[in-house]
Amino acid sequence: MGGTITFSGAIVESPCDTSFSDQTITTRCYRNGETLTQRQTLSRNMSLTSRLPNQLASSNLEWLNPQRSLGILTVTYL
Repeated sequence: MGGTITFSGAIVESPCDTSFSDQTITTRCYRNGETLTQRQTLSRNMSLTSRLPNQLASSNLEWLNPQRSLGILTVTYL
C-alpha cells in the first residue's frame, strides 16, 4: 500500500508575545486586527496555570528553585 498526502496552506496568525518586567508577565496576542493584552503579577501565591487573552492559549509557570526566582513558562496554543 502506498500513497501521498499533500498539505497546503500557511500560518496566518502570529503567536502571542510574552515579556517579563518588574515581576509582571505581559502577554500580547494580535487577532482580527486588534491586540489583546493580559498582565499577571508574579507572587508566591499565584496560580501556576492561566488562560491567555481570548482563550487562545494557556500558560503554565513551573518554579525551578524554592526562592521562586527562576522558572519556566510554557505556553500551549489551543
